Amino acid sequence: MTIAAVATIGTGTSNVSGTSLVLTTTAAAEAGNLVILAIAKDNTSTTDQETNEVTYVTDSAGNNGWRKLGEYCNGQGSAAAGCVISLWSCRLANTIASSGTITITMVTTTAKVCSAYEFTCSAENRWLDTAGTLQTGATDAAEVPSLSVTGLTSREYLFVRATAYENSSLSIATPTSGWTAIGSATIGSGAAGMSVDAEFKIATATSATSQQGSSGAVDNASVLVALYEAMPPAVLGMGAVF
Repeated sequence: MTIAAVATIGTGTSNVSGTSLVLTTTAAAEAGNLVILAIAKDNTSTTDQETNEVTYVTDSAGNNGWRKLGEYCNGQGSAAAGCVISLWSCRLANTIASSGTITITMVTTTAKVCSAYEFTCSAENRWLDTAGTLQTGATDAAEVPSLSVTGLTSREYLFVRATAYENSSLSIATPTSGWTAIGSATIGSGAAGMSVDAEFKIATATSATSQQGSSGAVDNASVLVALYEAMPPAVLGMGAVF
């Protein structure tokens, strides 16, 4: 396989009202590698829908272009009553050192958490593209839903599912059989808190299903994406990394 797991590189939490969240890395993320970043936050949108509440991501290494893979809101009818999950990626042009930072900018919110994980990729392929359509789900006071992506071309994929929970005092969902946990983070207390977790699967396949184990009956929002390595578009040149 050309994509391989490395390790969690850190988590970030904040329960202070504001527009930024900073993750301090616990290990270096090397240039050329892929970082997946899962972010959970209190919602601003009041309906269940794709949103743009996390606006951009930067890091202390500089010249790394972060890309949003998907974002979904469990609105619950009012601001801060639900949660938003936002999933980002970056194929690093420059190494983020241990004790470096990843800074997330978003619309104003209180409870917010994130977790980052590093992968290696093929040296000759510098573009990570998405396949199929973004899969989303939101349930109210219930277990996390099953999500599936189907009808893909047979090739190697990195499947990633990320989930936000409007609660901090729960057991993070156990990974789907055959999947690996990326890592979790929590902040706050009960329904005023926020939790995030994610899982991944690397496989040559045409479909994948994520059905995590019990998390407790809480409001949640999830996204599932399929990533694969491809040569970069000629217009961007070999220096483009995502």
